[in-house]
Amino acid sequence: MGSICQTRIGRSRNPYSIYLIFILWYNYPMLGIEGNVYSPEKGLPLVAVENQPKAPRHCLFAGGMSATNVGLTRLHNVWGEQYGGKENVSVFNSVVSSDKPDSKRVEKMAGVILAHAGTGLDIYAHSLGAVEVLRAIEWIEKHVEGFFDDPENTKNIRIELRGPVGVFQGIKERSNVVAKGFPRLVSRHVLRSRTLECGLDSFNAFPSREENALLPEQIRSALGSRWSNMTGELPVNPYVSEASNQNYLERFLTPDQLSDLDVLDGELSRAGMRNDGAAVRKYLRERGALTKPALGKIFEGALDDDNRDNPPPGFLPKILAKGALSALVRGGGNKPFKKFVELEEKGASVYWRVPEYDFLVSAKHALRFYESVSVDPANRVRVDESITHPADPVADPKRAIGGTVFQR
Repeated sequence: MGSICQTRIGRSRNPYSIYLIFILWYNYPMLGIEGNVYSPEKGLPLVAVENQPKAPRHCLFAGGMSATNVGLTRLHNVWGEQYGGKENVSVFNSVVSSDKPDSKRVEKMAGVILAHAGTGLDIYAHSLGAVEVLRAIEWIEKHVEGFFDDPENTKNIRIELRGPVGVFQGIKERSNVVAKGFPRLVSRHVLRSRTLECGLDSFNAFPSREENALLPEQIRSALGSRWSNMTGELPVNPYVSEASNQNYLERFLTPDQLSDLDVLDGELSRAGMRNDGAAVRKYLRERGALTKPALGKIFEGALDDDNRDNPPPGFLPKILAKGALSALVRGGGNKPFKKFVELEEKGASVYWRVPEYDFLVSAKHALRFYESVSVDPANRVRVDESITHPADPVADPKRAIGGTVFQR
């Protein structure tokens, strides 16, 4: 395979494209002679270095709505360990977040794809992150003619969609998502605390320390089948009860609150054992309310030691930031769905993670996708037991990367 620069100029029949490439080359440092990978500070990498040792696969993570740079610090650290170093992981916050808007975010994400598609790129798109990945792909299609038509560029791209928005078909489904789905997501996971959704978030972020802790199947029985995305035909990533965040609770809860949490978990355990659905739902709501401050700190990034002296910018997203409103609008459509189908047909491999308790993007959307590309979903989809839409993957990055569909 020739260099990216050769691919771009050699195939372009548009003089404007050549001019644009020159301008970008002049204004941004090229991919380093020493084999460095892309970093936002170095800008768009346009030249692939020949005769370099084979590079490790690169990871691009696009966060869901409200994901901030600080909030994704821990994910960056944990996933860096899996990819041979943080320099092999590019993490992007959400355009709909409290961070200062970055006018070059689309170009930067496109730069990561251009730099690593040929040698191996794993793209993880969570929720609204699917729309942002779409924007980067569209930027490349506009400025780099034929890039995704070259199998040398697509065959090494793996995309894992995690509760992706922009996969909705028909007027009724789209209207439902905009009018009910998005508001319910924000209301029950963010604005309110005494909800089953917050209880499930808590169950994932802070597993019980009880010896006979509440089991995933007991929750499933208590909530009923309409809550669960378990289909019986899709493989399952089992719930992992490692209390990786549990030790952090003492930062955010008082000793009395910690004692109350242990009492609640005891009640949940006993309610599960006697199959008392009403009691399980009641205590899950109470657990959500009790741990809500700590949950908020996890999503803000304050849980990470690196951020103790780097306070999060807060939760309230900048809805009016450039690109934010259009991203939300596109999230209620189906353009990302169509584009990922197209990339699959051109040689990329698209995978799907379905949180069990995701009422916004369900297993039916994943099954619909693989129907469109005639691929057996059993080879590409995993249902994450007990996980909710926002809890994947920020609540526990180690569990999220460990359960990825494809093997690195």
